[in-house]
Amino acid sequence: MFILTDFPRFPEHSRTSEGIEVRADTILADMSFKNLFRVLNLVRQADFILVQDSIRILGFACLFWIVPFLKKPVIAVDLILRSPHTVKQRILARWKRMLLSRVDHFIFYFQALQGYEDLYGISPHRSSYVPFKSNMQRNPRVAGLPVVETEEYVFSAGRSLRDFDTLFDALTRLNYPAAIPQPNFEQLRRHGARFTWKMDDLPKNLVLLKDDGTPESWIRNLRRAKVVVIPTLRESLCASGIGTYLDAMFLKKCVVISSGPGVSDLLRDEAIIVPPEDAGALAAAIQKVWEDSTLRSETALRGHRYAIALGGEPELMNRLLGRSMEWYKNASQSQTARPIASVSSSPGEPQRRP
Repeated sequence: MFILTDFPRFPEHSRTSEGIEVRADTILADMSFKNLFRVLNLVRQADFILVQDSIRILGFACLFWIVPFLKKPVIAVDLILRSPHTVKQRILARWKRMLLSRVDHFIFYFQALQGYEDLYGISPHRSSYVPFKSNMQRNPRVAGLPVVETEEYVFSAGRSLRDFDTLFDALTRLNYPAAIPQPNFEQLRRHGARFTWKMDDLPKNLVLLKDDGTPESWIRNLRRAKVVVIPTLRESLCASGIGTYLDAMFLKKCVVISSGPGVSDLLRDEAIIVPPEDAGALAAAIQKVWEDSTLRSETALRGHRYAIALGGEPELMNRLLGRSMEWYKNASQSQTARPIASVSSSPGEPQRRP
């Protein structure tokens, strides 16, 4: 079995539980014009293509539409799609929907697909779910770190559809110290975040932390948090902030997060979940966990156990391989381009949540 993928650390050689030898080539992770002909040759050899980059997903859908004799099954992982607002975005969404109808299967890190189905035609029958993981797991930068003596602030970070306006509104109603990384407005704009407050008008209890974009900065700032807040916009169609909340949970931080895909469909009591874009509810939740040490510590412990159970990158790669092979087997047996995926949990994988 030969897989072509753009996951840079996907195992080159592995064996499934059924004893099938699997070989993977990660050339798509560094695809360029100079290796285009090699890629096309590998496409001809591949049994299927496992790809996570949105442009590559659309690119392969377009390639196999134009050159159908090259067609190989495409499994798209963690495809990020947004709600269209402008006329240009609506036209683009219709074009994407047409191309994505040619993708054979989708794997997501969340289960609530209503928005994807309504706007892009991606239904649960064309997709399956695998849990994500914390980047802190087995991270040598985390192992052996001393215990933080004091947890200093309410901390919020991230870019994808973050609702900083609601966060700032909530903080003005509280007296607790709070912090965010020094904002990169270009990145925030690119990822659809809402940050319209002027820098001179930010809440008085908020400080800006140095952040050079390195894992070291992220770990340093996150470890000093007493409460981690992840406010996201109501329009979010996918799991916005899942990596952030899993990192925070791994470090035993109490998380307060907006409801939405990747949260309400996956979590129960591992975090404090609030309605999106509701500053009053967010302020009340922050106040409750800040003042109630028992609630804060118990929520953090449940979140920590959840993050630990998901494992790290090797476990995630194993889940992706298992889910892909399961789909491929079902597709081969049924001889359909887009079979219904009914997949049991891979060994060591937490069960799907109701």
